[in-house]
Amino acid sequence: MLSAVIVEASPANMKAFEDEPISLHCKAPSFPRPQITWKLNGAVLPYTGQTIDKKAHKSDSGVYECVVSSVHGQDIHTINLTVEGIDHM
Repeated sequence: MLSAVIVEASPANMKAFEDEPISLHCKAPSFPRPQITWKLNGAVLPYTGQTIDKKAHKSDSGVYECVVSSVHGQDIHTINLTVEGIDHM
């Protein structure tokens, strides 16, 4: 049996500054359309699409998993995101 394959995804390690826009991407074209589940530090997130677009907060730091499931199998891509605070002078 073939496994689901992620053909395009964000880099495995990403850094951002607080309040900066971030985009986490995970693309796996398949027919029928695969189910995409996003996790942060093991907890399921409310995102179901190929991309998470949001403004970065320190609490967004952690290990993201994009889990792609289809009739062909399952594939996981891991992204380590570090969000650094902004020093105010």
